[in-house]
Amino acid sequence: MAVAMGVKSVTVLSRSAAKRKEAEALGAQFLLTSDAAALRREASSFDLIISTAAATYDVNPFFDLLVVDGHYCLVGLPPNGLHVNAFKIVTNRRSLVGSLIGSMKDLQDTLIFCNAHNLQCDVVVLEASKVNVALADLAEGKNGTKRFVIDLKSLLPETKVEEDDRIDPNDWEVHKDGKVIPASADISSRGLKRKAA
Repeated sequence: MAVAMGVKSVTVLSRSAAKRKEAEALGAQFLLTSDAAALRREASSFDLIISTAAATYDVNPFFDLLVVDGHYCLVGLPPNGLHVNAFKIVTNRRSLVGSLIGSMKDLQDTLIFCNAHNLQCDVVVLEASKVNVALADLAEGKNGTKRFVIDLKSLLPETKVEEDDRIDPNDWEVHKDGKVIPASADISSRGLKRKAA
């Protein structure tokens, strides 16, 4: 999508070397973020980093990758927030910005753009009953660059979600600011732990 918008070079940043092959198949370069030497080589070389990570991580090393006036954009929300070293931002006028979801018009414009450029997503379509399998696979990184999509036609009142031995609700923690919908699904109301800030 970025290339269709005129970006000359796209790089996938990942802590997992397993994503290299898929990134390169999509025509992107690859940077292994767990490789400190590779991060040093790429210092001050990115205009924009879009972070889709919805996990707890140290954001500060990524600011070193940005050029003067570079932007780090959060679209994934780390569950425990971020600890930002202010000097990483003010040095070289770097920006930390974020975005949730766009308006219906933004979504429509995006779909029109993707259609005009024949851009498609790699997805795995699942029946609603397989949601636990998808969550466990996602936690284990088995989805690669693909996204799981639940077929809502399979979500019927009689749908029973299959159990998966890799998921233990007793290990779940709800963020202190989290809201569980419906309230009856809130594990903290059943005496389970609620995560501190």
